[in-house]
Amino acid sequence: MRRRERIRRASIGADSETERMLFRALKERGYTFEQNALLGKYFRDGVHEPAKLVVKDYWKANDAMARGYRHLTFSDVCIDLHRP
Repeated sequence: MRRRERIRRASIGADSETERMLFRALKERGYTFEQNALLGKYFRDGVHEPAKLVVKDYWKANDAMARGYRHLTFSDVCIDLHRP
């Protein structure tokens, strides 16, 4: 794969390969998420502003919901076994 294509497909800032895989797949389907986005006093794994949607992160879910966001959580196993 050419370097530019690799850079274009890269998920910058994701903490794990599973997160990179998830956000790449979502981006390919037209859903752009800001990764490691600061929301309140916490950084979130992924934020989709148009839908006010926060993806992943068990510990910070309550804070996100208190701020009016919906919270989706996927386990690594779920993504690894059932790729989007």
